[in-house]
Amino acid sequence: MLLFFVPAVVAVVNYAQLLMVDGWRIFLVIALSTLMVLGATAWVVDKVYRYEVGRLKK
Repeated sequence: MLLFFVPAVVAVVNYAQLLMVDGWRIFLVIALSTLMVLGATAWVVDKVYRYEVGRLKK
């Protein structure tokens, strides 16, 4: 399992200066995109759930 993380660790070591300068921007983009995906998934699940409940009541 550790083998999967080796490329990520090597990239962090190679681009340490970039992360020190723009790390907060990268983290902000990752956090915002994660929240957007989470929100979109919740919205779709809610719509499908309401559709199924409405369909079963008929």
